[in-house]
Amino acid sequence: VVANLPDQSLFSHKPWFKQVQISSLLFSVRTSANKQKFAKSDSVLTIAKELILNNYGKDHPNYIEYLIAMGNLLFSKGIYSEAEAKYVEAKTRVKHIYGKDHQMHASILFCLGMNYNQMGDYSRAEAAYLEVQTIYTNLEITNHINYGKLLTNLANLYSNMGDMEKAEMLYIESYKFAESKFGRNSVNIAKDLNNLAIFYHDLGNFERSEILQKEALTIRKDKLGINNLEYARSLNNLGYLFDDMGRYQEAKVLLEEALVIREKFHGKSHPHYATTLDNLGVVLNLSLI
Repeated sequence: VVANLPDQSLFSHKPWFKQVQISSLLFSVRTSANKQKFAKSDSVLTIAKELILNNYGKDHPNYIEYLIAMGNLLFSKGIYSEAEAKYVEAKTRVKHIYGKDHQMHASILFCLGMNYNQMGDYSRAEAAYLEVQTIYTNLEITNHINYGKLLTNLANLYSNMGDMEKAEMLYIESYKFAESKFGRNSVNIAKDLNNLAIFYHDLGNFERSEILQKEALTIRKDKLGINNLEYARSLNNLGYLFDDMGRYQEAKVLLEEALVIREKFHGKSHPHYATTLDNLGVVLNLSLI
């Protein structure tokens, strides 16, 4: 919006102009981080921080938004200790301004939970996620879409911790939440089916995993088409499963299709392309034995 104004000097004295600038900068960072354009995000956040400090100071919601954006960028880069520092500062300031039972507080705790999970600090990840759950319960917003994401993240965490009983219960709860929220054949349901399928695959329950993977694949094909990265994800996962089941020819067909899609969207230097290529290499080697 700011960039497309015909003459910014006509508006720069307006009270709302700085806020529009800051909001635009933070939005552009979210977009760039999603596309892994980290260099651009760093420079944009530097500008945003300067504008916020010069116009509002640190005791303002805009500064909290900056801290979260900076934390998310560092998380995307895999610099988890520095991301933690930003999230913790944001958490402290949110509690000071809004109090403990606030959605923004819950959002930061959610980020901290993901960060701790990546760091392998499962006890602190669990504590953060459970505090988010408490806030959602206290605010009576357990029907919010983010609550479903919380259930999935908790399930992933307990799976990492080796508590398979809790993990399975939460994966199923997340699936039922998505089904009630979006319907039986939604793309959101496909994500939960995929999570459950991977869980059962890891447990060695290949038959159950295959049923769920095929259902997720069908939904993604019908709703998103075959020229889509989520469809490629299902192809890769089902191919990987068939590999473990010794069904190498079926695995080869699926992985080759996934590889073409991932190369088209990501190129050959992306980790997802490398994962599928590695899976395909294993299948081809085993099929020769």
